[in-house]
Amino acid sequence: MNILITGANGQMGQTLLKIGKNQASSFNFIGLSKQELDITNKKALVKYISLDKPDIFVNLAAYTNVEKAECETKQAFLVNKTGIGYIAEICKTASIPLIHLSTDYIFNNPTVICAFKEDDLTNPINIYGKSKLEGEELVRSIYDEVIILRSSWIISNKKTNNFFTRICQITSKQDELRVVHDQHGAPTTAESVANVIINFINAIANGFYAWGTYHYCDRPAATWYDLAQTIVDRINIVNKRQIKVTAITTDELQSNVKRPFCSLLNCEKIKNTLGIEQAFWKPLVEQYLL
Repeated sequence: MNILITGANGQMGQTLLKIGKNQASSFNFIGLSKQELDITNKKALVKYISLDKPDIFVNLAAYTNVEKAECETKQAFLVNKTGIGYIAEICKTASIPLIHLSTDYIFNNPTVICAFKEDDLTNPINIYGKSKLEGEELVRSIYDEVIILRSSWIISNKKTNNFFTRICQITSKQDELRVVHDQHGAPTTAESVANVIINFINAIANGFYAWGTYHYCDRPAATWYDLAQTIVDRINIVNKRQIKVTAITTDELQSNVKRPFCSLLNCEKIKNTLGIEQAFWKPLVEQYLL
């Protein structure tokens, strides 16, 4: 079976291609970068699918820069809504199952730490979250044979812009950093998400029909400060440093973009449906620094 992956140059694309080729050799993974296949170019999508129809389409392409999205609204919606809409139309026409990666940022409980289920009320508070939610809604209105996989705080040691690499870059230049401690979610490694996607690919290949929306994140719940402290603790041990992490509030950060107080995901559905257990993120993150 041929598995087409868009957004192949991102941290999720790189990770899925690596794990897929090593652990799921019965599938032929085809990774395409934005330069090779731009999901906002409908004609290019139609042409590619007509010439080389995949058996499963995995969309990892997305506009993910939360800060820039506030001033690049049109581009965020073009990629996160219009582009995935094109993909859904083409997959429906060609009867290709679609797996689409979405985000916890479609949720926000402003006062209580809780875990959101798939059908809970959404409440995005920034452009990134709003564009991803509208993309989800558009996909569902077009096509039924879709898996929408929501995940959270995805990190990796790939050379991409993610929280882990930013902390490593900052600590290479300074011995103190300030990180918010009042935003609650769950760090999730790209490796964990890739394994979940491969589980879905295997299930679809074997006649899976429980289409719909699923949540997956690693455990336990944490704040960005907790994650930063875990990374720094390991850096201090490995490199014999004494870097200090100071906890601050979101208000002290003085960011121009709103972020959820709580966007933690409940993962019971994916466990009950596919038997997928949540991995523990701390040992996985520490392995990045071995």
